[in-house]
Amino acid sequence: MVCPNCGAQIPQGTSFCQLCGTSVQNAQPQYQSQYQYPTYPNQYGAPPVKDPEVPGKGQGVASMILGIISLVSFCSFSVPIICAIISIVLGCVSKSKAKAAGMKNGMATAGIVMSVICLSLWVFIIIAYEQIKDIPIFTEIFIGLEELYGYY
Repeated sequence: MVCPNCGAQIPQGTSFCQLCGTSVQNAQPQYQSQYQYPTYPNQYGAPPVKDPEVPGKGQGVASMILGIISLVSFCSFSVPIICAIISIVLGCVSKSKAKAAGMKNGMATAGIVMSVICLSLWVFIIIAYEQIKDIPIFTEIFIGLEELYGYY
């Protein structure tokens, strides 16, 4: 039996605990299970596994954010071009640092891809503008833009 007060082992048939003196007349014998649950190493309370730090990760994040800004602000003139160029530079630097460490940096790749798309669209628009500016219908549109905004 076990003392209900202090938890000490008590021989069967005794009336009082030998350590604390508590009466154990009506104490129930404690059931001890023969089965113990298996414990697995690192099941609970194990320290979290940290991913290895990718070199140039901050530059990769900056490249991706600037790539997103360049695509979102595509309709303005200077902001997307400046953001795309900076994004490509930061992305290339980040990828070279990650490659030197034997790792990959997907955010830098995403920034480079978005910036290249933005610059490609700008080149396409400039070439298309040069081709269509002399067509009469587009000339009227461009003159309307010039009157409305002061430029085209």
